[in-house]
Amino acid sequence: MTLNLRISALLILTLSFYGCAPKDTIVGDDSMPAKPAIEETATTESAGKYIELAALSSGVPRNQHLLKAAHLLNQQHQFVRAEQQLLAIDRSLLNRNEISEIQILMAEIEINRGNPRAALKLLSISSILPAEQQHRLMRLRAQAFLDAG
Repeated sequence: MTLNLRISALLILTLSFYGCAPKDTIVGDDSMPAKPAIEETATTESAGKYIELAALSSGVPRNQHLLKAAHLLNQQHQFVRAEQQLLAIDRSLLNRNEISEIQILMAEIEINRGNPRAALKLLSISSILPAEQQHRLMRLRAQAFLDAG
């Protein structure tokens, strides 16, 4: 049952991250459902491209490329690689919202790894957040409490 909860949480996370439905779909005939245009390998390649762009960049653009790569890697269940990208970010260049975004993503990775208590520690953000981050924070807290038992 825990696996089902994790799969459901990941599905909810993915759908909420992308606005509740895939934007680009390939329309098939009426007998077959529409398929997402972006396949798993395309997302992995995209993460690799962001990592390459980060290697060629510096400063704030580098941080943005690494953060985007970490998001994509997390979606592909490549948690170690996602965490490596987050750790490579120069935190001295981040504003408060970017720091919160990194904490939320790291907490999401911890939940996906099966470490809800570590996630809860990361989700103890007390500052005022933009609406999207606040929504993700509350959803992840709920998921972490459910997983922690």
